[in-house]
Amino acid sequence: MSDFEYKIPDTYEEAVKRKAEVLQMINDYNVALLLGNDLPYTDEEIEQLQEEYQILNDHLALTEEERLAKLNEDDIIVNEDGTIEEKKSIFDKIHWSFYLVAVITLLVTCGIFTYSIGTACMEKFMSDYFEDLLWNKEVGGYELIKSEYMWSQFDYWLRVCFSYLWLPLAGILVSVAYHFVVRKRNDLTPKFSFWLVIINVALLVISVAIIFLPNDFQKINELKNIYDALPTNYYLYVYSETGG
Repeated sequence: MSDFEYKIPDTYEEAVKRKAEVLQMINDYNVALLLGNDLPYTDEEIEQLQEEYQILNDHLALTEEERLAKLNEDDIIVNEDGTIEEKKSIFDKIHWSFYLVAVITLLVTCGIFTYSIGTACMEKFMSDYFEDLLWNKEVGGYELIKSEYMWSQFDYWLRVCFSYLWLPLAGILVSVAYHFVVRKRNDLTPKFSFWLVIINVALLVISVAIIFLPNDFQKINELKNIYDALPTNYYLYVYSETGG
């Protein structure tokens, strides 16, 4: 060991951060050496980095032992080889981001906002549609049903499906993307994120059924009546905008 002197960081967290930085610097040096590139550090500097890493490693190991020694017997696990580990609850084995993703996606797939947001989207679709017909395409109040601009049933129901399904589908896509990101973690996060996807899909099915199926398809009939009344609603819109 050389005469290199090193002051250990004041806190455990700072020491952990510095250890990771030193390890990355050593790795960068080794990669450059292996590839024959210019070395980022001199021989003296890399030797000091290696000593610093060993000092930090020993310090953190001792600090961890001291921390475990202060725990109550109920909070530790003694392994067969005599090593001691801190007991962890199931919540400690799940990454904090899971709870954030779970709350957001469950809220948007459970149906609380599906009907109100879907209805608002449909009203916006129709408002923009009527405005475009009147001011850009100059379709008269009585002419919509005879014009080429009248929505077909497919056009209308496509907008209905988009309006009422985009929000819960977005929640499912977010949960699927999250599961893809965390799937290789070594804790319980991947397992819980997988079940989050399943639950979100189930909630989508249930929420859509609750919105559209009760009372002998009452909501479906209401939406169909809106489509059938498009020419009348357009006439009323033209009358309100132009006065005739």
